[in-house]
Amino acid sequence: MADGAGDGSGAPRSDEDLIAAARDGERDAADELARRHYPRILAALARQLGDSEEARDAAQDTFLAAFRGLAGLRTPRLFAVWLRRIARNQARQSWRRRAAARRKRHWRTCLSW
Repeated sequence: MADGAGDGSGAPRSDEDLIAAARDGERDAADELARRHYPRILAALARQLGDSEEARDAAQDTFLAAFRGLAGLRTPRLFAVWLRRIARNQARQSWRRRAAARRKRHWRTCLSW
């Protein structure tokens, strides 16, 4: 059901309505939440990570984590804030992976002398 809360008005559904529907298993509601928030999350991650491919991967991981944890979201009206926090954590994980890879390359170089 893509229209407003099933009333036929065509009005956009609020995040809160979409979250309730997604929690009840409505796939279209989860898709709409992702469509609505993906551009901002991707832009934020691209700025933080400086790499568009890495940002797309982190954005995908952000939405996977969000939808897996949707049942634990206590305040649905703060979905966007919660989602940005998940994205920030994904960026941090990406930085840690990058740093670990640099350290590994460094030690391989040092040990190959």
